[in-house]
Amino acid sequence: MRMIALSDDGLHLAAYSGDTVSVVELPAQRIVASVGDLRQVDAMAFSATGRYLALGTGDNELLITEALGGKSLLRFAFGGQVKILSFSRNGRLIASVGRDRIARVINLENGEEISRMAVARAEGVEFSLSDEPFHAIMIERGGAMRYDEREPLVAILESEDLKELMNGRPVRFSHVAEAIRLDPKIDEERMRKAMKLFLENIDLKKSGR
Repeated sequence: MRMIALSDDGLHLAAYSGDTVSVVELPAQRIVASVGDLRQVDAMAFSATGRYLALGTGDNELLITEALGGKSLLRFAFGGQVKILSFSRNGRLIASVGRDRIARVINLENGEEISRMAVARAEGVEFSLSDEPFHAIMIERGGAMRYDEREPLVAILESEDLKELMNGRPVRFSHVAEAIRLDPKIDEERMRKAMKLFLENIDLKKSGR
């Protein structure tokens, strides 16, 4: 077994082994879907609703399947292997980053790419809990890039601002993801406030208070 992914409700497990991804219903311990003839899988994610399973394959494709049943729904060809995947909370959008160094946000309802940007190096991508107006944030070289469906381009939270909040510590994707959870309707100013609150919580835990 080379890779696994767990659904948000904890009821289904996707496991990649050999050339096949199998979805197992955990309570019943039975396979409910299989996707075969895969050259390689580098990324795998369930949608929050449990409806979709996304696979980044060695054929430089993003494959969207039915999580239960395994039926192929959408297929996107990219210029490199997909390494990072994340669904929006309502399952309507998916963000991906590949070896072609392109970050994309795709509308799964119509199969259209609604946003893209070249990235030098991405550590992760996370959607906010709310769907409007802010959609996804990505960490690259210590900076955070904000994707908005209304603006195909990206607003950048400057690296120096985040470094100042971190008191010189490295900015990690998990820090920004946690800040999003603290404030789902996040913008640049709220991001800084949420990051500050998150860091204060970390410091309190470390001090034992």
